[in-house]
Amino acid sequence: MKKIIIAVLSMLLISACGGKKDKKEEYPLDISTKVAEYSIVEKKSDASEREFSGKVITDILSNLSFRVGGTMEERYADLGDYVQKGQLLAKLDPSDYELQYNQSYAEMEKARAGYLNAQSTFKRDTTLYLENSISLAQYQSSQANFEAAKSALDAAKNSTEYQKKQMEYTKLYAPAEGSISQVSKQVGETVTSETTVFTLNVSGDLEILFNVSEAAVSQIKIGETIKFRVNALQNLQLEAVITNIGTDSTGYGNTYPVKAKILNYPKDLRVGMTITAALNVSPYYKETEKIIIPAEAVMIDSENKKYVFTVKNIENGYGTAQRTYVTLGSPVEGGIEISEGLTAGEYIITDGYNQITEGEKVELKERGE
Repeated sequence: MKKIIIAVLSMLLISACGGKKDKKEEYPLDISTKVAEYSIVEKKSDASEREFSGKVITDILSNLSFRVGGTMEERYADLGDYVQKGQLLAKLDPSDYELQYNQSYAEMEKARAGYLNAQSTFKRDTTLYLENSISLAQYQSSQANFEAAKSALDAAKNSTEYQKKQMEYTKLYAPAEGSISQVSKQVGETVTSETTVFTLNVSGDLEILFNVSEAAVSQIKIGETIKFRVNALQNLQLEAVITNIGTDSTGYGNTYPVKAKILNYPKDLRVGMTITAALNVSPYYKETEKIIIPAEAVMIDSENKKYVFTVKNIENGYGTAQRTYVTLGSPVEGGIEISEGLTAGEYIITDGYNQITEGEKVELKERGE
C-alpha cells in the first residue's frame, strides 16, 4: 500500500513541475527591460504663433454736431443703432430760433408793404413826370424811395431765410448710412455748434489695428492674410488682410502699428471691439529649421553636462539606451533648441529616463500613447 501511495505522489510532483516549465516558456519574463517613451528627432521651424492685442477700427468716421447751439430737447438715436441717410437723430429746443424767425418774418412783411407802397408811388410819379405834372426832383425822389424799399425788402427776405435755416439747424440728421459708434451728449445738455453729439461709423470696410514687436514686424508683409478673434463675440475667429505696416516705432516697447482689412465680417461686429491677432512669426527675426526637442528630455550629469538618452540598435520595438551629450540653444515654442549633438532621425527617450542607465535594454513606447 505504501508503494502505491509513493508512486501516486511521485507522478503528481512530476506533473506539477512539468506544468511550471511550460508556463515559463509561454510567458518569458525579462525584468531587466524597461519601458520608455520616445520621439524621433526632426528639424522644425522655430516659427510659432504669437498673439497681439488690438481693436476694430474704420477710417470712415464722422463726428456729428449741430450747426447752432442750444439745449438738446430730444435724441432719437442710441449707441450701436444703424441709421439711414437723412434720418433724424436729435433736436434742440427751437423756442429762441422760432422767436427770431417770427420777428424776422414780421420785419419782412413790413418791408414788403413799404416796397409795394413805394412801387405804387413810383409808378404814379413816373406817369405824372411824363405828363410834365411834377418836377424832375420829385420824380427822382420817388425813384430813390422805391429803390430803397426794394433793397429793404431784399434784406428782410435774406434775414428771414437765415432765421429759417437757423431754426431748421436745431434738427440733426444723419449725413450718410451707418451705425452710431459713440454718443457724446444727452437730453438736457447744452451744446455749441462745435460740440460733437454723435460719432457715426459710415458703412464701409472695417479694419483691425494692433501693434507688433520689432522682432515680428520684419516678418510680415502687406497682402498677407492673418487670423484674429473678437473677444466680445465669444472669441469669434475671423480673417483680415494686412494693408499697412508702420515704419516708425510707437514708443511703446519699440512696437509698430499694423492695419488689416477684415474679410467677411458679421453685422454685429462693432468699431472699438478688442481683438487678438495671431501671427506665425519667429523670435529670431527669420524662420529657420532647427533641432527642437521636449525640454524635459534633457538631463544634467554630475559635471553639469547636458545629455539625453538616445536609443540604438533598434529591433522589434526594443533598443539600447545610450547617453548622448548635447549643446543647448535657446528655448522656443514647444521645447528647446539643440545646436549640437543630435541629428534628424535619431530616437530619444522622453519619459522613463530617470530609471534608465547607460547600455540598458529598453522597450519603446511612442510618445503620447
